[in-house]
Amino acid sequence: MFAKLYVRLQSARAELDEKALLIALFVIAAIVGLSPLGQAIAAKFQQLATTLGS
Repeated sequence: MFAKLYVRLQSARAELDEKALLIALFVIAAIVGLSPLGQAIAAKFQQLATTLGS
């Protein structure tokens, strides 16, 4: 009885670990993917500020 419960808990834990790793992978992919976009937006705002300041 306890062995079955232990196996079920280990299985649930492995499932949660897998989901946590997938979420971490998606977060890293989003950061890497959006970083150039953020730099491009910052450059556009800098260009706008320079144009308005002149």
